This record gives sequence, C-alpha cells and structure tokens, in this order.
Amino acid sequence: MKHLATIQKEFVKEARNWDDLSLDEQKGYIKRHPKTKRKITAKPTNSSSNNQITNKEKNINKAYDTALSTIKELQNEGQDSFVIHMTLPNYEDGYKVFDKLKNDGIEIQERGFGSSKNTDGSYNFFVSCKINEYSKNQLSLNDNESIKNKKIEEAYNTAISTIKRLHNNGQDSFVINMNLPNYEDGFKIFDKLKNDGIEIQERGFASSKKWSNGSYNFSVSCKISEHMVGNL
Repeated sequence: MKHLATIQKEFVKEARNWDDLSLDEQKGYIKRHPKTKRKITAKPTNSSSNNQITNKEKNINKAYDTALSTIKELQNEGQDSFVIHMTLPNYEDGYKVFDKLKNDGIEIQERGFGSSKNTDGSYNFFVSCKINEYSKNQLSLNDNESIKNKKIEEAYNTAISTIKRLHNNGQDSFVINMNLPNYEDGFKIFDKLKNDGIEIQERGFASSKKWSNGSYNFSVSCKISEHMVGNL
C-alpha cells in the first residue's frame, strides 16, 4: 500500500503542469528520476528572495555607516573634503550608498569617483566628496562630544605617561607637547594634570594653530608638586 501511495503521489505531480510545481518539488522529482529530461524552471520562493534583498540592504547600510563614520572623524580633525573607499558586491550598490550620503549633505564631486572589479565579482569604489555648508554642524552634533572626549583622554594619557617616564629617569620638570582639535581642549588636559599634582608653570605654555586642518599644537612646561614626587 505504501508503494501504491507513492505511485499515486507521483502520478498527481505528473498530472500537474511542470511549471506549476514549486522549486522544491521540481528538485525532488529530478532527484528521484535522475534520467528525466526535465529541467528546473521554478523560481526561488519569496523568502529566499527576501533574504537576498535583506543581505543587499545590509551591505549597503554597512558601507554607508562606515563611510559616514570616516567622514565625521575626518571632519572633527578639521577636514571638509575626503576620499572614501568601499567594497560592495554589486556595481549599482555603490550609487545607492552615494545617494544616501547625498541625503546627508555630502556632495559627491563631479568626476570624483571611480570603480574597479575584483576577481570575486565585487567592486571597489573610491569617491571624492565634501560636506556642504548646511550640513557641517549637523553631521557632528551627535558624535562630536564623544570623539572630543576620547581625544582629550588619549592626549592626557600620553602626557601623564611621558611625565612618569621622565620622572623615573630623574627629571621633575618637563615640557609636554600635544596636538588637539580645539583650543579649549588643551586647558581641559591642564586641569586633569593639575588634579594629578602636576604644576603648570606660570606662562609656561604656548599654542599655535595648525592651518592645514584647524587643530592646535600645545607646548606646556610643568613640574611635579612636592607632595606628588613619590606617588607617580
């Protein structure tokens, strides 16, 4: 009876139009009948198609997020023109990323982009762009403070590390040099050093603006206060 049920099932499938069978049904039939001359004609189900769309969107969004993050970082270093590099599976995906950047006020410069195809079929893109005046402040509103604090912390850690190293070599007076995006950031580091018992000598600091990217170079003369000599 089991064999009869199988034969009936196969008969029903044969009776249906081959093109009406699902992809899995066609594959199953061909697997059971390896000598058949029939070929797969069914298209992938919607779920498979949706997965492809989802992966495509993920790749586009990932490339966009990486590009925008790079642009924000470079902007906070004083730049407003950039060359962005990215790799995407499909050629048209690059233009979708460009469109998303344009919506954020990133101007793609005329003839400022190019592409090359990789051996795996993906594409490398480079694009020259700049931030338009309207969007300059908008881009940095959310990220500027956290990036600024990170740079202050990095500069402070470098300064205190240098002071400790020189102190261990027998010095108690130092000249510390550092570069920061904003003028007021230098004084925030001075305050942090003072809290650690590092005395900033009167008129012992200088600053200069680095015109290539708008950042500031600082030079500060300092020494370790008496009560901190043995504690660093």
